[in-house]
Amino acid sequence: MASASTTGSIVALLAALLAIYTGFEGWADRIDNSLEGQQNAEDVLRLIAQGDEFLSQKDFAQAAKTYIDVLKTHAFQHQEVVIYNLGLAFASLGHHRNALSSFQQAADMIVDVRMDPQRRKLKSEALVMAGESASRIGWWERAVRAFQEATGHTHASPTLWFNLGSSLINLHQSLQ
Repeated sequence: MASASTTGSIVALLAALLAIYTGFEGWADRIDNSLEGQQNAEDVLRLIAQGDEFLSQKDFAQAAKTYIDVLKTHAFQHQEVVIYNLGLAFASLGHHRNALSSFQQAADMIVDVRMDPQRRKLKSEALVMAGESASRIGWWERAVRAFQEATGHTHASPTLWFNLGSSLINLHQSLQ
């Protein structure tokens, strides 16, 4: 069995890797340093890494299951990253309503983006993906809202403006 200092070092290393991966500075400082907290943090990091591995291997069903399991069983900082990845898995499976819900929830969890470019980027990406998911199921009003909000959080790409325009046209046509 590993000593408490070895376990603490492992947790710190895993937290640093997660911070680098997600781009969220200071994440490691927020991990509970108690023995129970270290075990919880190790479990969270292990499960997230498994979900990410399934996602990279295009095993979207297993990725979604893993992300849902970690979200149901653990409390941790920056859940919006896992929820966003869950949305990616749902979208890849063609479960666009679930994807929309996940992307919107991830975007809603990120409230103050002024000082953190990584959080601003994640919020923008979540909103774009929410708009794309809403478009795929024909929910044009929600697509328009998501795309419009995304334009305020990033330097809007021509694709984003095109998607917003297409959604506005489809919304207009659906109202006639």
